[in-house]
Amino acid sequence: MSAQVPAQAPNASAAPAIVRTACPGGGAHDTCGFLRVPLDRRLPDGRKIRIYFELRSRADRSRPPASTVLSIEGGPGFSTTADRSARIQLWRPLSARRDLLLVDLRGTGRSDPLDCTAFRRHILGYIDRAARCAAELGTARDFYDTSQSVQDLAAVLGALRIGRVDLYGDSYGSYAAQAFALRYPHKLRSLVLDGLLGSSRELTRKAGAGLRARGSAPRTSGPAMPRIALTPPPGRAGGRSRLTSR
Repeated sequence: MSAQVPAQAPNASAAPAIVRTACPGGGAHDTCGFLRVPLDRRLPDGRKIRIYFELRSRADRSRPPASTVLSIEGGPGFSTTADRSARIQLWRPLSARRDLLLVDLRGTGRSDPLDCTAFRRHILGYIDRAARCAAELGTARDFYDTSQSVQDLAAVLGALRIGRVDLYGDSYGSYAAQAFALRYPHKLRSLVLDGLLGSSRELTRKAGAGLRARGSAPRTSGPAMPRIALTPPPGRAGGRSRLTSR
């Protein structure tokens, strides 16, 4: 599923500082690092957590980027950057003119990962283990949710001074992508939902209604902007799809 979202004026607030780190297997123009954000946004001066990102550069550096592809992993609970090889392969057909941004959602990967003793060995008896994990985390558990995660994504975009993005989400990532679309329609250039969660179809309807109410109704095609589509690899029926520009 793909949708095109017209532009709106971006927020011109000052970008927060980032702490850079070496990029795993990165190129000369790649940027990786951490951004500190509040655990609880109601308490901006309270406890901070670090959100990890990897910005993979486009191949053609002679011109400004056509856009940035922001890719969100599924789960919930999987690390996006741990899946970098597959996501870089998915982005490859667009890599000449588009950058790729991978962000570990809070509580996953290198973004303040949650580590409950109840889940260290296996997940059998999941409900009981989840209750034990929640008790172990205490009240902080309330701040590791989709709403806070998409606000972290927006904060990373602001820190890197990235404008509108081509947002790709698969599995649970499709749910998070819709939540992002509802809160930040002006930050989207296009929206691609892959392996849509059944429970998120109502959110899809609400996202579309919300965008229309803001005068930003999604479009599946149009001459004003190129379309980002999901296509299967040639000769590989059932293989992992890849993004292409139309």
